[in-house]
Amino acid sequence: MGIMEKGQPLWAKLAAGAALVAGADFLFYKSEIGATAGVFAGALLFAVIVFHWRRWRGKAWWLVLALAGLAAAMVETPGFVAIAMFASGLMMLAGVDRRGLPGSALDWLAHLMLYGVNALTPLVRDADTVMRSRRRAGRPSFGADTLAWIAPIVLGAVFIGLFALSNPIIDGWLKAIDLRSAGDAVSFKRIAFWALVFTGYWTILRPVRLRFASRNTAKFGGTEDFGPLLGKSAVLRGLLLFNLIFLAPNALDAFYIWAGIPLPPGLSYAKYAHRGAYPLIITALIAGGFVLIVMRPGSSIEDSVAVRRFIYLWLAQNIFLVASSILRTVNYVEIYSLTYFRLYALIWMGMVALGLAFLAVKILRRKPNLWLLNANALVVVAVFYASCFIDVGGHIAMYNVKHAREVGGGGPSLDLTYLRSIGQSSLPALQWYQQNILNEFLPNERTVTDRVENHVAQDIQSRLSTLRGWTYRAHRLSKRIAIKPEVSDAPPSEPAKSPWID
Repeated sequence: MGIMEKGQPLWAKLAAGAALVAGADFLFYKSEIGATAGVFAGALLFAVIVFHWRRWRGKAWWLVLALAGLAAAMVETPGFVAIAMFASGLMMLAGVDRRGLPGSALDWLAHLMLYGVNALTPLVRDADTVMRSRRRAGRPSFGADTLAWIAPIVLGAVFIGLFALSNPIIDGWLKAIDLRSAGDAVSFKRIAFWALVFTGYWTILRPVRLRFASRNTAKFGGTEDFGPLLGKSAVLRGLLLFNLIFLAPNALDAFYIWAGIPLPPGLSYAKYAHRGAYPLIITALIAGGFVLIVMRPGSSIEDSVAVRRFIYLWLAQNIFLVASSILRTVNYVEIYSLTYFRLYALIWMGMVALGLAFLAVKILRRKPNLWLLNANALVVVAVFYASCFIDVGGHIAMYNVKHAREVGGGGPSLDLTYLRSIGQSSLPALQWYQQNILNEFLPNERTVTDRVENHVAQDIQSRLSTLRGWTYRAHRLSKRIAIKPEVSDAPPSEPAKSPWID
């Protein structure tokens, strides 16, 4: 694709780049990021559509819709996941040709890596192309063009000076120009910011093409065996031993986690639940990697009925192990509280369990390794994409409030400090707690809660006080604000620690 395609002259692309740089300067420079992230994302997406849609032939519109959804999510509230997914998707969209999108997760990853390595290549390549075309056309170089501006600029300055001497209005205009403030406004950091935005825009607009050789036939992994070290005999013995070893922790989880049998004396449920969850997930990942290595497509081990049966049994044990880890964490959360880390851990465990199930399907249906990679990549993308539209902090705050000891739940005392750290999303939970618990049952304990609620409300109002910090989520929450009289500016004291916490 040339710099000047039919109906798309160079000046149009440069003008779009200048407009985007100006927009980024207004929306982001020395300002917090709000719904402006979604507005700018929509502008970038529109630019890519205008300059690239002729080459798609309708093969990428589903990606356009997905990116539009991410832009809308950033208007609701910006987040790292939404921004990263939008940037990655936009890079892929810009690289689409008449063959459509890449056919595997490996191709997508290679394409994104190529963008990072060649970020400056499109700009340098196109600048060289323009200079070559000017020389072929017999036009002067940019250096000669620059020199040709010296005489007009000098004479123009002389004329302006003469007009200022002869016209008091023009003289007043010139005196009103503050060159020092202009110099402060156009700083090195600001110019670097402009250059960064324009380089990113041009890299997306003029991507380096990648040939997707693995679109339909790509496989990774070989067909050869590993010899005696990981041959059929060694794999069979290993799988038998692994199945026997895994029986012990699974049996204990079945007794103590699922059946609810009391733990041995001296062992608290908290310690049993907390220590077991994360190491068991690592165990399941190592098991999945082992199965993936030994069950190489086309090898003699893959055709062994005995090996396949032992692997199905071992994968089933691993899935049960992950399910037990999920239940351990859920029980731990019920006793203590929900945090971002614990919620993300539960989601991660669920994806690991699903990955093990995909691995079993791959072996059963004799799917290539690339199928397994694509299936897991699709799950990861779907989870991250869905998280862009969910107020995770709000759900965590509401769960902790409704399961707090003051509400009659099985959790610890309400941790107001953690609710405050969640920020604006905790406002609905705080108000529910005020209206349903404090007002009715604990009217004398409103002081600290009022102070935390006021702090959160002020955070929301501060974000809405500037156009660039505005988000749709903050706008919705602002309708619930009712500032209460302040008692003290001191931060809320830490609540009493639960005696159940180790």
